[in-house]
Amino acid sequence: MNNTGKLSEVFSSLKNVILITFLVEGLGALLIFFSLQQSSFNSLNDRLFFSVFHSISAFCNAGFSTLSSGLYDPTLRFNYPLLITIASLFILGGLGFPIVFGIYRYLKHVINNQLLSRPFNQKIIYIPWIINLSTRIVLITTTSLIVLGTVLFFIFEYNNTLSEHSLGGKIVTAFFGAVTPRTAGFNSVDMKMLTFPTLMITFYSCG
Repeated sequence: MNNTGKLSEVFSSLKNVILITFLVEGLGALLIFFSLQQSSFNSLNDRLFFSVFHSISAFCNAGFSTLSSGLYDPTLRFNYPLLITIASLFILGGLGFPIVFGIYRYLKHVINNQLLSRPFNQKIIYIPWIINLSTRIVLITTTSLIVLGTVLFFIFEYNNTLSEHSLGGKIVTAFFGAVTPRTAGFNSVDMKMLTFPTLMITFYSCG
C-alpha cells in the first residue's frame, strides 16, 4: 500500500471515530435531557448544558459532574433512566473504539437483514464473523464482570446504601455502582457508607 492509500485509510478511520463519538454522545445527551425534570433546573440552557456535559463526561470516562455531590444529588439518585443512560455511555467508552465499531457493524448488519430486507423479501446477506474473536472475548468478559459485580453489590448493599430504593431501583443502582469503579468514577450512593466487602470489590475493580 502506497502513502496515499495509507493516508486515506487514516482519514477514514478518523472520520469513523468522530462520527461514532458524535453519534453516541448526541444520543446520550438526548436521553439524559428527556430523563431530567424541568423543575430541577433554572432554565432550558442549564438543562441542556447538564445533558451535553454529562454525556461527554460519561463517554470519555472522565467521571466529572457539575454537581458537588455528583449523581448522588437528591434530584438525581432516584432517576433510574438517567443512571442507565450514563452507565451505558461509560461502558461503551471504556470498551474502546475497535469494540464499538464491531458493535456498530453488527447492529447495522442485523437492521439491514432483519428489519429492512424481510418486509420486502430481499435476499438476506450472511457475513461470517462480523464480530471478530477479540471483540467477542471482550464483550463476554465485560458482561460477566458486570453481572457478577451487580449481583454482589446488590447483596452486600441491599439493607445499606440501597435501602432507600425500590426493588427495581436497587437493581439499577447496584448495576451502576458495580460498573462505574472500573471506568468512569461516578457515584450514585454515599461512598462513605459502603460495606467492607463492597469497598474491597470497588478497590479491586479500580485496580
